[in-house]
Amino acid sequence: AIKRSTAGDEHYESAIAMGNLAGLYDENQRPDEALRLLEQSLAILNKTLGADHPNVAIGLANLASHFHRKGDHARALPLYQRALRIATMAAYPELIREMQGHLRKTHAGLKQPDLAIFFGKQAVNTMQTMRGRSLDLAKDLQQSLLKRNADHYRALADLLIEAGRLAEAQQVLSMLKEEEFFEFIRRDIPADPRATRLSWTPAEAGFAAEQERIGSALAGLATEKRALDLRAKLGLSEADRIRLTTLQGELAELGQQNGALLENLARQLPAAQKRLAEAERRNQDRLAANLREQLASLSEGTALLHYLVLGDRVRIMLTTRGKLVAREASMPEGELFRQLVEFRLAVQDPNGKPLSLARKLHDLLIAPVTTDLAAAKVHTLLISLDGALRYIPFTALHDGQTYLVERYA
Repeated sequence: AIKRSTAGDEHYESAIAMGNLAGLYDENQRPDEALRLLEQSLAILNKTLGADHPNVAIGLANLASHFHRKGDHARALPLYQRALRIATMAAYPELIREMQGHLRKTHAGLKQPDLAIFFGKQAVNTMQTMRGRSLDLAKDLQQSLLKRNADHYRALADLLIEAGRLAEAQQVLSMLKEEEFFEFIRRDIPADPRATRLSWTPAEAGFAAEQERIGSALAGLATEKRALDLRAKLGLSEADRIRLTTLQGELAELGQQNGALLENLARQLPAAQKRLAEAERRNQDRLAANLREQLASLSEGTALLHYLVLGDRVRIMLTTRGKLVAREASMPEGELFRQLVEFRLAVQDPNGKPLSLARKLHDLLIAPVTTDLAAAKVHTLLISLDGALRYIPFTALHDGQTYLVERYA
């Protein structure tokens, strides 16, 4: 009310106050009042500041968050996409990172994990760039920056674990520890790991490179346009007016390219990631087949364990010179991946306590074939691992008495 009386009903400060009040309405289950204020606020921001102003991106994000809270992710998505384009044009890293994080959450809500991971990686890479630029700041300020944004790392790691992409998940988790590692372990290395960036899979890399190209071009043209807009208050030359018209056309063209990229990303990335996973699976199957062929030439007491992760089941095929048997263990896929990550981190930590996790994984992955191994008098194991199972040291699995490596070569 004060803002309206002092600045006016259609001043951008009144619009910002409306957005804040709308957030409180949303938190207190008054969605209709919230939506009315959010739409009014966004209209004022567009009118008073221009469609490409960073505060308009915030207004778009506020409206998108309203739909996100209601579970209407499809309506939130284009608003966040537009907000990200504005933030990119403004070359505003904090706002870019927030919009990338919002897109991660929205695609996760839409059950599109590959797209959620893509934008989650972008958010973390933006954050890593910001960390790299902050290395001259006092340590407490660097740590505060990371602490405030740690949820971006944890949420991405969780998505990667759910997808079974554990090597990438650990890379993300290690970024939260890089400050500690750098101080106590790696101070003598030439490259500072606190500014590292996540790598892209072959399926993601082309889209990431194209988005970076478009983003860089948008930011450069928008900077030039803002300078001309300022000069326009004093009057532009004919050459400046021509250039301003050209810039508007180029920005519109890049906006269309960005829209096409997002459409292609949504349509093509999941299929490309699936093809990568299938190719990896075929490669593992070929390796396992070769191993089975070689078993005939090996000594008695040698066996092959071939693992296959199938949703909420783990198939275990045991091949010896005399027979082939199949066993099965059940566990929700996401829970298996979490246990694998926890075990690996515990093994790597000098102060970790991995035995209970080693026992759980032993019960899941070895216990189903223990009787078969004993009956065949096996002393040497060849292990063909599928997907995320390759991520842990099988030698460190524990039956409550001994490690696996103490029983088998």
